[in-house]
Amino acid sequence: MSREWWNLQDRARESLLESLQWNIDSDKYESFEELEQGIEISDIIFETADSMVPVYYSELLDLAADNNNLATDEPELGPASGSNFDGSNSPVNIIAANVFEALESDLWDYWRELESDDSDLTFIDTTEEERKEFARDAMVWFSKAYSWPPCLA
Repeated sequence: MSREWWNLQDRARESLLESLQWNIDSDKYESFEELEQGIEISDIIFETADSMVPVYYSELLDLAADNNNLATDEPELGPASGSNFDGSNSPVNIIAANVFEALESDLWDYWRELESDDSDLTFIDTTEEERKEFARDAMVWFSKAYSWPPCLA
């Protein structure tokens, strides 16, 4: 496998880690268990893998030149389709689909690594008073946002 492939995998893992950290920070998760319950990890992994697939033919062909499996394996999901790919059985669409599937598989492996060692993530350490204040603020916001009749001021 080429350096390019390893760099792509590393960037995908970094992107997943950034996305998870953003969720931790914005939703104030205090533990990995809370994170697992609060997010749809399958959606995050899918979106991360999808966003990392190169769209330029030259990049896809470079990856396939260094890893023939990307060009010869039949993708489980079929050829790539969407805004950047037309879904035909062209070599580039097959390579793109295989890149996506390989990245998605690697990100699931990385997720399992994080399950056993979450030291790459920084969880929020809040006090009981901070949790109560957050809950109060959320209730105030919710009551204003969903009050009836709506405020026309």
